[in-house]
Amino acid sequence: AGLLTMIGSAPYSVTKHGALAFAEWLSVTYRHRGLRVHAVCPEGVRTEMLDAAGSAGDLVLRPTAVEPAAVA
Repeated sequence: AGLLTMIGSAPYSVTKHGALAFAEWLSVTYRHRGLRVHAVCPEGVRTEMLDAAGSAGDLVLRPTAVEPAAVA
């Protein structure tokens, strides 16, 4: 949702876009101090929200979704 908008969920998409923009800002702002900032953007993460999406989640994300521990 940080790279592509999640249709039907503006608040979720906006916060994900904001988190990605903040990571980019941190990277640019503090690069001169040797600070490196990276944003991890998996295609999908197996969460309760993905489970609640039902068949739509199965079609779009489930085959490539990663476990939460992989991105924590």
